[in-house]
Amino acid sequence: MKEVAKHNKKDDAWVIYENKVYEVTHYLKHHPGGKRILLGKSGKDITKYVKKMHPWVNIEEILKHSFIGKN
Repeated sequence: MKEVAKHNKKDDAWVIYENKVYEVTHYLKHHPGGKRILLGKSGKDITKYVKKMHPWVNIEEILKHSFIGKN
């Protein structure tokens, strides 16, 4: 988690989802809610937030090419 927390900038954004780490920098500009929302969650575990706000979205499928490793 400490390593992921370092990656919270617009040119270097990582998130944790279901104990998996994803590099989401490229996705910031494509996020339907705007890059500011996703950037505000970068460097953090987004699992609870995503399940609450986007229960219908298959995040792992969207980010499958951004997988870095296990948390």
